[in-house]
Amino acid sequence: MKIFSTLLLQHASYLLVLSATLLSAQPHPLPCGSSVNLVTDDVLYRNLPPVSGLTTTNLYTVPVVFHILHTGGTENVPDSVVFNWLNNLNQRFANMVPFYDTSGVDIDIEFCLATVDTNGNPTNGIDRHYTPMSNMPLFAINNGLPATFPVFDSVAAVYHWNTLKYFNIYIVKSLAINGIQYSGYGWWYTNHGQRYDGIYITYLNNLSVDLLLPHEAGHYLGLAHTFQSGCANLNCLLYGDGVCDTPPDSIGIGTCTPTNSCQSDDDDTSANNPFRPVALGGIGDQNDDNTNYMDYACVKHYTSGQKTRMQSVLTNFRGSLLS
Repeated sequence: MKIFSTLLLQHASYLLVLSATLLSAQPHPLPCGSSVNLVTDDVLYRNLPPVSGLTTTNLYTVPVVFHILHTGGTENVPDSVVFNWLNNLNQRFANMVPFYDTSGVDIDIEFCLATVDTNGNPTNGIDRHYTPMSNMPLFAINNGLPATFPVFDSVAAVYHWNTLKYFNIYIVKSLAINGIQYSGYGWWYTNHGQRYDGIYITYLNNLSVDLLLPHEAGHYLGLAHTFQSGCANLNCLLYGDGVCDTPPDSIGIGTCTPTNSCQSDDDDTSANNPFRPVALGGIGDQNDDNTNYMDYACVKHYTSGQKTRMQSVLTNFRGSLLS
């Protein structure tokens, strides 16, 4: 039974642009950017022993610390709001009511606020700081290297908790690149243990953070966008988002209207691909999965393949969180 708590290196990172549509109920399409190339940045995962189906039915518990970096504004939310964010994140990961979706699965990963801090003292897992660092002026990628790195590292140097032991979530007033506000940034699993590791979310309002958490947590656990790298699909384990049961998708800003942006779903004829030709036992070409948490339309679910990947990344690369 699940009990939810209510209380420059090899890199891969994700940026989400804030949109006024995020203020409203779903759909909330957001333009997105990513520096990840799964062909080069996902070598460690692809070198794991092959997994077939769901990795386990065990329930994994990840300790979380929320760093509320604020300047006295609305981003300094009360504890009750943080408790609600985490409860909703857990319900989404569990595919539970009120977030149940018929296409979704229970990920068997839950997040609980830390009860002991890095010094061994009792904590409720919410770390508050009044600081100008709540305004994080990021910079554009420069010559393929993350020019954002020094900014994240300078913030994390002051506020991070041991990233080998805690999933660090930073709530800040602003993430800006060239004057454009971004809503979130999540570090890839290859950065596990680095002090800047974790996810960073701009506080726009309570709903914006609530909707961004399952997406950014997905990145933290090794999920790319469902529209990663477009339509190419000669090998579903290597192309796109590297997850075979999310169909190829070339639209980064989707809608709730069923759309088929790629006709390459059945190009991979292997048994790994559920969208292989019907004559080969598959279901053939399908619409985009624009209701996936790793897309930006009517986000409602993760897939079985994403469950396998998140559990594999957690146990193989972020396993120190579980000890």
